Amino acid sequence: MRQILGSFCSAQSLLARTHRCLLALIMLATILGASASAGLMKGPADVSIQFSPDCKTVTTLKLGTLTASLDDQMIVATYPPPVLKADNDHAAMQATFTVTDDAKMSMIWKCMKLHFIQEITQDDGPASYGGVKLPRAGHSVIDPPSGGWDYQKAQGDKEDTLPWHFTADEETRFNKDCEKYYMADSPAYIAGTTSFTTFLAAEATSTCDMTGCLKPGQILLLAGFDWVTKKPDGKGAASTLGAIRTPTMADVDSFTDALKEGGFKNYTVVKEGKICCPEPQSLLLLLTCVPLVGCRLRRGRRRAA
Repeated sequence: MRQILGSFCSAQSLLARTHRCLLALIMLATILGASASAGLMKGPADVSIQFSPDCKTVTTLKLGTLTASLDDQMIVATYPPPVLKADNDHAAMQATFTVTDDAKMSMIWKCMKLHFIQEITQDDGPASYGGVKLPRAGHSVIDPPSGGWDYQKAQGDKEDTLPWHFTADEETRFNKDCEKYYMADSPAYIAGTTSFTTFLAAEATSTCDMTGCLKPGQILLLAGFDWVTKKPDGKGAASTLGAIRTPTMADVDSFTDALKEGGFKNYTVVKEGKICCPEPQSLLLLLTCVPLVGCRLRRGRRRAA
């Protein structure tokens, strides 16, 4: 009888352990499923650019790949590398542009810089700039505007007068020139929605008279995405992230308006253009073979300065 009872009790104990394991597995799957569905991701998407290494011939250079992500109720705690932290009052957007190995070996970096530029196209809880809430109805605005938002100035944040989302100092610290470029934003939720458009953009540092060459002061939109923040309400409403796409004339018009509204007067926006390098032919071979050395030296000098 004791043997029968012992066997029965062992079976009951095994069944209980199995039941507990099944419950644990179900809970783990639920947690993992929630984590996987919490964040939105787009890309990688290929990004190409027209390039003239001699102001005569033009090639299409596959520059790299762009990825983007958006996580509700999270905040970018440290950067870079980006580390997210739970926060009920914010959404965290991140984008990364990774340069291809072939593009790293191009002399295009002698004549071009890359940046991320962002505009707010709609905001149900707009911030103030110079005492005026922006964006105004029917307009968009660069985020942040020239010199920073009023709340940034009040907090002592040091924003510059360049239209890029990160300041020049932040770009130097965050990016790896010719290799990898980062973007991150953690806007607070408001009562309603806030709509953003973010683009990777190119800026010419030299040019020539060849037709279509990007000129200093022109911003060439390369690839970007739209995103909207909305605090999850448990009923399906939450932030959204659009697909990575090429620019349209509507983007050119919107960013042109956003620059004006944000206090940037010396820039124009284009969606087509070539990066042109007016280098002597004898120097061309040298720079093509060792462009990364020059790129890294330039970065080092900026940091030392």
